[in-house]
Amino acid sequence: MLKGTYVNSDVGIILPTYCEAVNIEKSIDEIESLRLNACILVVDDSSPDGTSNVVRMLQKRYENILLLVRPKKLGLGKWVLHNAVFIRISSVVKVNNG
Repeated sequence: MLKGTYVNSDVGIILPTYCEAVNIEKSIDEIESLRLNACILVVDDSSPDGTSNVVRMLQKRYENILLLVRPKKLGLGKWVLHNAVFIRISSVVKVNNG
């Protein structure tokens, strides 16, 4: 399920995550420090380490973060093939966390 609100942005950043609770806050803070007009979409594959909970906390600080928690680990490729049509932004940048 996608959590968040509509974000009007020039750039879309997709952060695929699985067990990134220790890294995700730093990654998002670094992206935010660039002062882009960006929507950050975190696609979490039900990380057992609480990655999605960290992202929910960050959503309170940053209004441009969307969270999609998938029911199991499926990989980014399937998400892009099935859902990328719903992203309406002028650019998409994929960032690897590790």
